[in-house]
Amino acid sequence: MFSKPTRNHITIILEQIGAFGVVLVTGAFSLLFDIAADLRRGMSFAQILRYSSVGRIPAPVNIVVSLLLVAGVVWLILRWSKTVFYIDSGYLVVERRTLMHRTSRLPLDSISTVNLERNVFEQIVGTAKIKLDINSAATANKTDFTFVLPFEKAKAFEQELTQQSNGQTEEEQPQTRRLVCSFTWVQALRDVLLGQPLVQILIFFVLLVAGIPVDKIALGSSVLYKALPAVALALLSWAAGMIMQFMSAYGFRVEKDDKTFFITSGLLKKKQYVFDKDKVNAVIVRRPLLARAFGYYRAEVAVVGLGNDKHETPQICLLVKKQELERILGECAPDFVCTAKPVRSHKAGLAASLCFYLILSVVVAIVISRIHILLGIAVVLLGIIFAVFSYRNKTVAADDRVFSYSRGLFSIVNGCFKYDGIQTAQFKSNMFFKRMDIGKIRISILSSGSVSLHTTGWFNKLYYDALTDRLGY
Repeated sequence: MFSKPTRNHITIILEQIGAFGVVLVTGAFSLLFDIAADLRRGMSFAQILRYSSVGRIPAPVNIVVSLLLVAGVVWLILRWSKTVFYIDSGYLVVERRTLMHRTSRLPLDSISTVNLERNVFEQIVGTAKIKLDINSAATANKTDFTFVLPFEKAKAFEQELTQQSNGQTEEEQPQTRRLVCSFTWVQALRDVLLGQPLVQILIFFVLLVAGIPVDKIALGSSVLYKALPAVALALLSWAAGMIMQFMSAYGFRVEKDDKTFFITSGLLKKKQYVFDKDKVNAVIVRRPLLARAFGYYRAEVAVVGLGNDKHETPQICLLVKKQELERILGECAPDFVCTAKPVRSHKAGLAASLCFYLILSVVVAIVISRIHILLGIAVVLLGIIFAVFSYRNKTVAADDRVFSYSRGLFSIVNGCFKYDGIQTAQFKSNMFFKRMDIGKIRISILSSGSVSLHTTGWFNKLYYDALTDRLGY
């Protein structure tokens, strides 16, 4: 079906210029139509240049800007008409036959993910967006190719790309998908509510207190009344963010066959991610503070093309109990399980944590003590407690198959990596710990920027040497 040259749907032009561009271009066309009407009424072009203007901008500037905007739209239309794509002998070919002829040939087996999206505009006009990402470190933080097609045609294109990238011929029957997990809207709402970072609340509270004059620090109604607008704005922003997260998590569903994962979610903006299970480079398990209080876990996979554009997510499940998490990981990522016993960070790491949190808590205590000195003392004590917990949560573990680490204070993060998926490993120390052969292990994997770099706590260099031995360095 896609062996012959195919064009994107023409609505891709509107998505390229965006809503602001539509307004500008509409205004430009409106201005040109007004000029044409003036010419029909007998005004000379010199008179139009002299008397016509929009606001305080001279008419010549309006005309030049309008002509440039119209020329830009004409160029986008020309580029759309001259850009085609097709599949040829195991390659996706994208040709742009404009003045500067450009041809890109992408091997189908290098495709990492095939993502299908439908925003509100695309649902109205009946189109869908196909986004392709390849296994490349240079482009790990952006989408490599984007196509806009009618919805049914986009689904067919997605299926053909997925089959051929997995080495499946057209004669072979598509494999049956199996449901891994699905979540109701109540579970999606639970994920949003329990996944909120409490650090934002603490920062907001400190900034709010810092903004109240010293001579008016009291619980009087006048002070609280003046603080209400800031509180209301913060709460509204927070609520809007949670609503957007809920709409993104709505209808979250994971399916798989023997080779491929299919992740779908979204209410207004519907998304589907398709990727080969062999392209998974790591598994990340997160435990936000509120989720930890109720015994919930959230799992992600590190794959190029997931987590790299705006709100794209690499999650393979929303918040679930430990037993359900183990079932999902056992079905989706059985190779990413470390059997070795975790080793806690070196005791020197406790000194580093104490220094960091004491400095931070003292700064906060100076602000909080404006209300009462006991609050300042409480903040410093909390800083010490935070330092201890942060130290205790830093571990590493390694067996013959995978390397694992954990870290965090409010939100605990546990990462697990197969050795062949690690690109680089570094040992970072400082002037104090270098002589003791103590430092942090930093590893990088091929994924989006948000999950491509991982740094452990402070450990003896022996653990780094054992890691590099397994990597063959």
